[in-house]
Formats: sequence, structure tokens, C-alpha cells
Amino acid sequence: MGSARTVPVALLLVTALSVLTLESASASGDGDAGAAKPPIRLKELYVPFEHFHALTAAHPDGVVMDLERYRELVREAARSVAAEELVPALPPHDAVITTALYSGTVTDVRGRRERPAARFTANLRIRVAGEGWVRCDLGAPLPALGGVQVDGAPGWLVSDRRSKRSRSHLLLRGQGEHEVVLTFTAPVVVRGEWSTLRGRGVPAAAAALALTVPGRAQGETRSRSQSLETDEREDATVFRLGLGSHADFELKWRSRKGEGENAALLTALHRISYRPRPAQPLFTWDAVVTVARRKTDSLHFREPPGATVLQVEGPYVHTWERQGDGLHVLLKEEVEGIVTLRLTGLF
Repeated sequence: MGSARTVPVALLLVTALSVLTLESASASGDGDAGAAKPPIRLKELYVPFEHFHALTAAHPDGVVMDLERYRELVREAARSVAAEELVPALPPHDAVITTALYSGTVTDVRGRRERPAARFTANLRIRVAGEGWVRCDLGAPLPALGGVQVDGAPGWLVSDRRSKRSRSHLLLRGQGEHEVVLTFTAPVVVRGEWSTLRGRGVPAAAAALALTVPGRAQGETRSRSQSLETDEREDATVFRLGLGSHADFELKWRSRKGEGENAALLTALHRISYRPRPAQPLFTWDAVVTVARRKTDSLHFREPPGATVLQVEGPYVHTWERQGDGLHVLLKEEVEGIVTLRLTGLF
């Protein structure tokens, strides 16, 4: 018979008259390292109840359980050991990403009921120092990964989910530099006039991002350590963001049409009536504002010299406040057409 492996010792009370133990021993033999390991053999020893206290004196923290429950736990442990032995060992980490260049294009969804997205192509230059197969850490899995190519051929990715934070590894073979191309898609969040792209690339020594958006646009980034350049073209805008060694990026932009050709056109008719009273001089300011070309949800007024507005009323008026050199009136909703207001105060 071949050698056998056994699990560590455990003392458990089975019934009122017996104790179950598992004997521990080391596998023996001079077989090759690659030879199949001997099967696990479980040995149950039943001990008379009168010897129970003597055997458990050295194990005051032992657990009492039913025999079938204990056998179920042993079977689960054996299955876990067998499953771990079936997982092959991953190649060593022996590669570094020297440069990462991201080139993306935002889909033009103007006039369509679709959510915009950015389609990226990432060109990586990876240096491998070790012989044989190695792996390169790509960090967290990229969103909506489309394809992987290594030196013009399909590449292999391994996802490591043994920890809480899953990580992706690229398998490479051969010393020197390798050209890797990744394609993926990242969502674009639109809130009002602003569109935001927020994501994370791969850990690289140096990285840069170029994003093409439809139309003429104005962009900004919150990171002070990342430089932003804007290249406006006839029907598109290209933002170039220097990431340095950072993998995270965030870019916001809005169409310049909101500042010019598609901005709301406002015309107004004003009539101011004064009541010159010595104790309390009052005035009434009636304004009829016509909003054209685009809806608006706010209006801005500048008070006449020497006048102080105390009240603003109107069917569309929600709230108002004094800001800087004028009055900011917030409407109940976005309006296109005629808005009437009455402003009263002292002069």
C-alpha cells in the first residue's frame, strides 16, 4: 500500500460513550516532486467514556459536536484541499509598464436617446526582465474590456480574486520590450451642461490621455498635478491630459454653444413708477422679459441707481437673492417665452 496523508489531530465528544480523533502523520516516500500525492485517509478512534476526561484535560477549549456534523466538516476540508491543489501557480511578477498612452473618442449622441460613452485604445510599452512566462500587474480590471493584443497577437489576462480587491494580470513571455494594445469603454456622466469622464488606467511610470469630444468644448480637470491642453477643431475638440505616474483621471467639459450661439436670448420691457413720499419713498418696477432660442431657469437684474429692491413677485418666481452687483431671480422651472415680474422697494 502507498503512503497516506492525514489531517491534524482533533478530539471531539461523539456520544456519551465515545470520543472521535483524527491521527496526524506526515506523508513519506522518495517519489518525484511532480508525482501524484497520496490520498487522504481518515482514521476514527473510539475511546471509552471513562477515559474522556483524561484525554481532554490537555484540550480545555475543545468543541463538542454530533458525529455526522464532524464528518461533514472533514469532508468539506478535504474538498477545499483538493480544490487548492488543482489551481496552478501563477508566473512571477517580473514586468513593468514604462509608458501608457490612452486615445479615446466620445460618441456623438446629440439628438438621440442614448447615453454617451468613451471608447478607448490603450497602447502600453512593457519591459520584461525575467525568462519564460511572467505576469504584469494591470491593477483593477478595466471597465468593459474589449480586447487584448500582445505584439500583434491575442493576449492572455488572468483575474486574481483571492483578495477583496480584484486585480488583473497580463501574461508575457520573453525578455525585452513588448507592445500591448487594450481596448475598453468608459461611461460618461452628463449633468446639465457638463459631461464628466472619470476612470482609472493601468499603473505606469508615465501616462497620457487624449480624448476627442464632438463639437467645440471647454474642459477642466480637478487634479493640479495633471496638465490639460485643448485643441479645438472645426467639428470636434481634443483634450490632452498629462497623467504622469497617476492611474486615476477625471475630465469635465461642456459645449461652447452654451456660451454663445445657443445661449438664451433675453429682451425686456421695463416700467418704473416712483412715489416720492418724504417718510417712505417707494417705487414699483414692472418687467416683461421675453426668453427666446433657449429655455432658462434664472434671471439677473441690476437695480436702478439709489434704489433698493425689497420684494420680487411673479407667476414664475421661486426665490430671489442679492448677488454682487444685482439680483438673482430663480424661476420655478425652465421657461421659454414671456415672464412677467414686479419688483418693489425704496429709493
